Order: sequence, then C-alpha cells, then structure tokens
Amino acid sequence: MVQLAAAEYADGDPASTSDRLGTLDNEPTRHLLDRHAAHGWELLIRSHLALGETDRAHDTVARAWRRAESAGLAQQMATILCARGAVLLASGELDLLDRILSEAASLADAASNSLLSARAHALFGIALIARDRPAPGIAELERAEETLFSCGAVREADAAARELRRVGRRTRRRARRPDELSSLTALSPREREVAAQVASGKTNREIAAVLFLSEKTVGNHLARIFDKLGVHSRAALAALIGREARERSVGPREDPPAPPAP
Repeated sequence: MVQLAAAEYADGDPASTSDRLGTLDNEPTRHLLDRHAAHGWELLIRSHLALGETDRAHDTVARAWRRAESAGLAQQMATILCARGAVLLASGELDLLDRILSEAASLADAASNSLLSARAHALFGIALIARDRPAPGIAELERAEETLFSCGAVREADAAARELRRVGRRTRRRARRPDELSSLTALSPREREVAAQVASGKTNREIAAVLFLSEKTVGNHLARIFDKLGVHSRAALAALIGREARERSVGPREDPPAPPAP
C-alpha cells in the first residue's frame, strides 16, 4: 500500500497518495505508516502540502510525532521532524525551524542516514533565504543538493536546484543514468525475492525465516540490490518496486514534472 502511494506521488498524483495513505491513518493500521523510518507518514504529509492542505498536514504531523517519540527510534523521529519543518515552512511559521531542523539533522547523522540529513539541510537553506539570509541559505542548499543527488533522490535534488536558481544561483546540470529507474531485471531471481519481501515491509529477520536464509545472507543480498539499483534505503527500494508494478499494470507513461517540494 505505501509503496504504491509512493509511486503515485512520484507520478505527480498527491491526491491519490493522500487518499490511499489516509485509509491507513487509523488503528490498527497506523503501524504501516511507521515502517521504513516513517516513510508512510512523510508521504502523507507531503501529499497534504502538495494539495495546499496545511491544516491537515499540521494534524498529521502531530499524530506522527507522538508515535515517533513513543517509539524512540532516531530515523523515525528525524523523518517526522523534517516533515514538521516542511509544514512550518509552508505555513510561514519560521521561528521554530532552526531548532527542529537542527535536531532532525543531528538524529539523522547519528543514524548515519545522509538522505534524511540532506532533507533537513535543504529545508534549513530555504528557511534562511526566506529570512533574508541568502548566503548561508545558498550554502545549505548547495550541500543538500549534492548529497540528495548522490543518494539517488533525484527529484528532491532537482527541487533544491530549482530553489537555488530561484535566488539567482547557477547550478550545474548533472548527468542522469540512461535508465533512471534502474530496472529490476538487473537483479538475480533470489535478489528479486528478497526485494519483494523488503517492499512488503518485512525485516531482515522475517525475510530470513520466509526464504530459509540466514540474516547475514539476507543482508548481503540487500547490499547487492542497493548497489545494482542505485538506491540507498529500504523505503527507496519499496518505492521503486511499487512504481515498476504500477507501470506494468497501466503501461508506460511519459514522466511528468516533479511535484513541488514541500
């Protein structure tokens, strides 16, 4: 469900993303939004913002933060803090942003999650520019754009580059891979099995039990999958699998412009 919603968001359809994930924002299904460092919550909040629904985004952030704080997991908390920063930025509430985004970046760095850290720095850069501090804001955005691109978050890197161009900063055009989606056909049959289990939300231990493998073997397979597909997280892998599944079901379509960054 979450990976299909991610594919819909990537296809420029935040309304479908919001509707699909909104059905999970109830007990007993909220735990599905918590998985993969709260990827589902992040998508739901981003879809609200893309639709201009800032009040709904505020409410969703509050629910997501209570769950993240209760779980006490650094990556989950960093994800929600970044989402909260995006909501505050969209609402023009800039006073709390420094503390929230600094905490998000610290948690992401502690968890060695460079993607989450880059998201926090991108939002911080936008906030600095909004407060008439262009020089440090540009520095934050340039750093974030480079990291986002290196993590495979191409759309987010493009959004950061657009912000830089908006303030008159020239950005270099980065080379794209011939196939930016990195077809799953590059994977071996066993790697495809592991990838499918990851996309369903299973942990390495659960995958090992299902496929009769050791956890170490599952981890080795996952490392090779990430390398072959050019992704850097379980959430990104799930989104890629969901997107390819959607394309197989509806046929190929022209890639639309990326939705606006929150």
